Amino acid sequence: MDRFKKRKKIIDLLKKIQEIEKKFRTEEIEIDGEVFKLEEGETLIDYIGFEAHLTTEVDLDEMENAFNEVISEIGLPIEITELDVACVGQDLENEIKKQGEIFRKIMDMIQSYPEIVSLTIWSQSDECSFMNSKLGRIAYASLLNKFFVEKEIPEKNKGKDGRTDCFNAILPIESKYEPPTEGKEKDN
Repeated sequence: MDRFKKRKKIIDLLKKIQEIEKKFRTEEIEIDGEVFKLEEGETLIDYIGFEAHLTTEVDLDEMENAFNEVISEIGLPIEITELDVACVGQDLENEIKKQGEIFRKIMDMIQSYPEIVSLTIWSQSDECSFMNSKLGRIAYASLLNKFFVEKEIPEKNKGKDGRTDCFNAILPIESKYEPPTEGKEKDN
């Protein structure tokens, strides 16, 4: 199954869960002999998580399309988890530049979407990256090199504070997300 069909199926499933959640608010439901009802303020799903073990070949436009689709269809806040960006090309110097550009673009994306409420950077350093075992070699997927020193990114991708190191990707994010008020239906 291609990723677009898979995403559609996941969104459809989440919509069904949200419909069940609405029923749980107004009536008790019996499942396998057990009675369920949500208490005031309880939800079945609080956030949508995007696991983000990426490579330098990632299509950021497609990633943003996925965010837009989930935001418009589901309306829940998003958490980006396990963010790292593995270098997959042969020219390591160019790959690390691409990696920095990707981290910068992802941070810009996060800051422009109030629905994205958290970010987890995954790898401690290039030597300690989860992606190393996945690719069977050092993937250089972290913001830090093997000496735990921040990597430089191209000047054109410098952050708002003028810094050009990859740590711009983990500066605090000020969330502008405001959860919907109880009983307020989203517009279709």
